[in-house]
Amino acid sequence: MTAGVTQRGSDNLPLGSVVTPGIALPAALQGGTQTTDANGVTTAPGVMALSDGFKATYSACVTNQIPVTTAGDCFVLTGSATKIVRLTRVQVTGTATTATTLDVTLVRRSTADSAGTSTTPTIVKHDSGSAAATAVAKAYTVAPTAGTLVGAICSEKLLLAVPAASGGESQVEWIFGNRPAQSPVLRGILEFFAITISAIPAGGSMNISFEWSEE
Repeated sequence: MTAGVTQRGSDNLPLGSVVTPGIALPAALQGGTQTTDANGVTTAPGVMALSDGFKATYSACVTNQIPVTTAGDCFVLTGSATKIVRLTRVQVTGTATTATTLDVTLVRRSTADSAGTSTTPTIVKHDSGSAAATAVAKAYTVAPTAGTLVGAICSEKLLLAVPAASGGESQVEWIFGNRPAQSPVLRGILEFFAITISAIPAGGSMNISFEWSEE
């Protein structure tokens, strides 16, 4: 059914229409198979499908990171001076020469970590057309002096298995923003998310990744 023959509302838009970015005319919404009940009422379900996100999205990760000193922060995301940063996904996996179980915790801090030894992982745009990321990621091999703790957001046990052991490694994965609850948000350069570990595994090797959007 074209927009020209669809019943229109007081705003002259077709009833049950949808506007698509980049296309001038609205289009009628698609429906499913029509059914008629015992009272002769004909209805049809609306057709809905998940689509790609529209926010500029970025990822930063570190592979085979070897924590070498005390337990503490090992991966930190610093907020932006110009954008709102929404954390959408965190993943942590790893192995060790001796099987070890760690507490992996995502925390919020209100002041920056100091000292320690860190690298700055490359931040990758999910869409090459997006602007450059404004948040900053750091990966620590020597734990820093922790900044001010606001509180823990999530915490989970992670089994670092021996690489050759049967059953393989476990993983910690947190996905945010896929329910009515809010994603964790950084507003400004004085807000931080950090992955902190409870112990240093013997012969440990960890993969850690953050995914976030900026708007």
